[in-house]
Amino acid sequence: MKRKIKIQSALEQVLTYLDVTPVEEICFSSLESEIVEHFDYITFINSLFELSDVNSQLNIVVMLSKDTFEKMHAKTFTILKSYKSDLSEVSYLCKILTSKYNFLKNLDSLPLPVLEILSKSDRGDNDYFVKVLNLFIFKELMYLNNNLEMKNINISNCFGLLFLQDKKQAMNSFLNFVSKTMVSEEGKSNEQTFILIKDRFFSYLKLDWVPNISYSNYEQGVELFGRANMLVSRKKLEEIIGQVEFFQKKLPLHELSVEDMFSIQRDFPIEKKDYVIEVLNAFFELICEKNFYYKDINVFVLFFSSCTEVYPSYSKEELYYAYNLLNDLVLKDKINFYKILAVFVVLHNSDAIKLVPTKLPKILSTYFKGSSLSQSTIRQYISGKAEKSKEFLSVLNEVNDWVISIEKENKVNFQCVT
Repeated sequence: MKRKIKIQSALEQVLTYLDVTPVEEICFSSLESEIVEHFDYITFINSLFELSDVNSQLNIVVMLSKDTFEKMHAKTFTILKSYKSDLSEVSYLCKILTSKYNFLKNLDSLPLPVLEILSKSDRGDNDYFVKVLNLFIFKELMYLNNNLEMKNINISNCFGLLFLQDKKQAMNSFLNFVSKTMVSEEGKSNEQTFILIKDRFFSYLKLDWVPNISYSNYEQGVELFGRANMLVSRKKLEEIIGQVEFFQKKLPLHELSVEDMFSIQRDFPIEKKDYVIEVLNAFFELICEKNFYYKDINVFVLFFSSCTEVYPSYSKEELYYAYNLLNDLVLKDKINFYKILAVFVVLHNSDAIKLVPTKLPKILSTYFKGSSLSQSTIRQYISGKAEKSKEFLSVLNEVNDWVISIEKENKVNFQCVT
């Protein structure tokens, strides 16, 4: 009968060496050097798990010194750092997350006696090792979120939107990005590029779902990667994006670029931002009356999201509630458009909003399609270079008085302006 050849793993070779070599002839320093050469700590734990025999596992871990474990730790961190230059920021984050998951999964599968030794601070010091892995994750989450907040979003890093803290915003912003960018301004499809990026994302994540990971929970253990902590499955994402109607309905300000929109950071002086939000919120509540809320979100929030976020934090269904309601109001009575224009002019004149003459004409003329004044006319109204109609002057004065009343906490209803 022919004997089968068994290729031994590196740790099995170590065990064979320990088994056949008299103790006094074993060169432990050389043996530990070989282990450091062949393993970082993650691959060491994986190989240890594959041994399966408890005694074999114990024979390995008890002979290793703290220095050897520290060298394997350092080797792991060096390897993780080396990936950064070759991967996109999202792929790099996925790589670190996968490394943590594989490490914890194999570690949790080891027998308790082995775990107890590895957990000691003078051996594997697993708590310290996981803390450093978590620090890698935190830094990448912070870097990624800062980039996304600065609108540095592109096809290669768009899946990073799914790691935003607010998960409702994460899904909406991601889907709105895909909706807006799948077809480029030149009319060319980005579908194939997106498919490649999607496949790469899931290949590095090594899961068929996106786990709910953010600043608030990244330090959790293996449960962080389980289905119970799933944000969305790969299948569900592909189903949504595969629907023709998903792309047919564009965002209210689909045509506008980030440069065309108001920037909360740059166009709203920090000392007046809360004041502007309060005034505009009260204003839209007045003109929308009983229709101001859609579920638990108000029309101003939805309108403002369209005007300030190139990839809004709200769903198309929510955004279009505000869009349709406001357009209906303007279609029924042009005075409503004058009111909307006027409140921005008043806030601009009080230095509460910057760049109104530059950005507002394009925003309003695009948002209120076929219902508003032209960009050039709006620009002239704002700048005061054109003779204003009596109607608009009347509305402007009324809105100005109302805004002043807001400051005095004595809100005046100007809805009856004609």
